[in-house]
Amino acid sequence: FSRTFPMFALGFVLHAWSYNFNSGAEEALVYDSLKHNGREDEYPSINGKINFSIDLAQGIATVAGGILAEHSYTLCYAVCFFIALLSFLPVVGMKETPLEEESIRIKRWSELFRGFFSHFIQCGRILREEKKIRKVIIIYASIFTVYSVLLFYSQQYFYGLGMNKIQISTIMLFVGLASCIGALISNKIFEMLGNNVVKLAIIIFVVSLMVFGQKNIIA
Repeated sequence: FSRTFPMFALGFVLHAWSYNFNSGAEEALVYDSLKHNGREDEYPSINGKINFSIDLAQGIATVAGGILAEHSYTLCYAVCFFIALLSFLPVVGMKETPLEEESIRIKRWSELFRGFFSHFIQCGRILREEKKIRKVIIIYASIFTVYSVLLFYSQQYFYGLGMNKIQISTIMLFVGLASCIGALISNKIFEMLGNNVVKLAIIIFVVSLMVFGQKNIIA
């Protein structure tokens, strides 16, 4: 419901924070729950199904959002806000796996803040010492940065070609369907290729960039 640039900027900042706080949380919850029940070997398969559900929901939401935005942006964001409120219902019912040691539990806010800063220090040490982890993070961050730029600016590009919001959202739906297929077969691909799957992902990503930019390169 913002009407000014500072409020839009604040909204995007809060939106980015939500991703940062959420990043890795669901994976950790799923893995810890599976490990608690002695089923951690099933994590890759289950995580693929979770990603499939996320991509499918995002694909449907993209089309629905395009239809709503064609009539009213306010209505589009109002529906998003309502769905976000509904998402609290399953979250409230979730339970974390019990900690093995009672001493690990945080009982005071001071312990929480110390643990928070200690976490960042430990992450910095791991990145400094573990080259393999650092390489994976750099590759993933680089790909995701370019992907995010394409995701947002390609929509403006399509709009400049004369497409309406429904047509653009339909294109995004096909992107989501491709992601769904990838999520379902990712575990099988990793079993066949192992760590080489990273190289395959980079090749596919570069080829997709070339295909997307072919029209502008030729022009």
